[in-house]
Amino acid sequence: MTRGSRRGRVLGAAAVITVAVPVVTTALLAASGSGAPSALAVVTSALSKTAPAKYSFSLDSTTQMGERLVSRVLVSGMFDPGRDLGVELLKTSYQRHPVTARILFVGDYVYTSVSPGSRLGTMGTLWDKAPVPPPSAGYGFVSDRPVSLADLAGLLRHARAVREAGRASGARWTGTSYSFTARLSGASVDGIVYIDRQGRVRREITAATLGHGFVMHWALALDYFVVQKTVSEPPASQVTYTSSPYWGWYF
Repeated sequence: MTRGSRRGRVLGAAAVITVAVPVVTTALLAASGSGAPSALAVVTSALSKTAPAKYSFSLDSTTQMGERLVSRVLVSGMFDPGRDLGVELLKTSYQRHPVTARILFVGDYVYTSVSPGSRLGTMGTLWDKAPVPPPSAGYGFVSDRPVSLADLAGLLRHARAVREAGRASGARWTGTSYSFTARLSGASVDGIVYIDRQGRVRREITAATLGHGFVMHWALALDYFVVQKTVSEPPASQVTYTSSPYWGWYF
């Protein structure tokens, strides 16, 4: 198989949103006249508090064109920012064939293993090893970096409105939801962020409206009661080193 350029492979229509975003004046930068922090300040503070925390997650990403489902990607896993260790399981389809990918993050490297029969080609060994690439300027998720709230932080820098939307709750938590809108050069994004009473982001649900009738939906759920998993490098005999990650799906 001829390897494409890093992040050159796309699941669904996600590529159209991976573009630089323009600078947009953010609403609600200041505290309200009552002295209470603005909705934007609350969400930004929650992001800062959440960033260093160890978390497990589940992500459901879908792309639709009108009523037709174009693609769906399910990702679950855990990540420890303090130790740069993570493990993810990605499930989707490619050319109507099921795809399962196992992804490990160990320090500065990402390891990728793809299920046989997926029509994505072979790596010659069970695992591909490559340096973790720097963050991209686009919005969305990509398989060669850990699933995180980095995309949300980028959206808030370009949000036009952030507002309290009401009470929220989930398994073992209660809190408040906040709605926002953002305008990117390739899409408009509407979203809701759920923050628990400890000031941590628990859920992020967004919908990005693209051109030609495409809409991308993301539903990300986070849990901080993480069961520790052992994450270690695969045996050297099962690894092929490459200068860029295997495929690198956008979703």
